[in-house]
Amino acid sequence: MRSLLEDSIPQKGHFQDVEIEYDFEQIGQTIMRLNGQEITQIGDIPLIILIIEDITQRKQLEAKRTQLLAQEQSAQTAAEIANCAKDEFLSILSHQLRNPLSYPLGWMQLL
Repeated sequence: MRSLLEDSIPQKGHFQDVEIEYDFEQIGQTIMRLNGQEITQIGDIPLIILIIEDITQRKQLEAKRTQLLAQEQSAQTAAEIANCAKDEFLSILSHQLRNPLSYPLGWMQLL
């Protein structure tokens, strides 16, 4: 975070919606969104407003949503394939049952 502040603030005077991950000893891995704005400078020291927002839970929910969407799409594809196989089987079965005696009947008429 310090390097972000040292690099961004003197050049641009602000930064917005920068996401960083950090593994804290006591609370574990955290994802934070940072916004900063230089407000004034006293001597050689710039003063800034820094806003830190913990977005760990939001990112976890987004990842879970993406995973569930992928599973749903996979299940839908599998269901469509099964439906096509069922339709093909039924059409073949219907054709075979429609005329089960057509060949023997044709041979009997020929004889």
